[in-house]
Amino acid sequence: MAYLRMPYRPDPGDDGDADERLLFAGLREVRHTIIRIITSHLRDDAAVSWQGYDFDFTGVVFDGADFTHTVFSGSTVSFGDARRWSHPPLLPDPLPAGVLPPRREPYRVETGPVDTVKPEEPAGAETE
Repeated sequence: MAYLRMPYRPDPGDDGDADERLLFAGLREVRHTIIRIITSHLRDDAAVSWQGYDFDFTGVVFDGADFTHTVFSGSTVSFGDARRWSHPPLLPDPLPAGVLPPRREPYRVETGPVDTVKPEEPAGAETE
């Protein structure tokens, strides 16, 4: 996670010189790859699941992260001071404050417009 906590400058856009734009694109690609690998292992259909592992996203800048269909289960996950730079937002808004403690029911990131992280309902449970 240390790489994801490194200082992150916004896209220099068309006003930046070619070297600035190239550097930004390369660093952003590394960031996106790390986040994509993490989220792919947190989905139910992952060949190798990372559900049940602790994740400390404290201070991470999520730029383009898509946590749709991910499950945090049997682990502690911290989003303290995490920030999101994406449009449309692909993380819950607001980000979960502090720590999602271990629990029997997994935290499931909803599909569609992601706006909540909530406990998954146990099988057979009624929802309102």
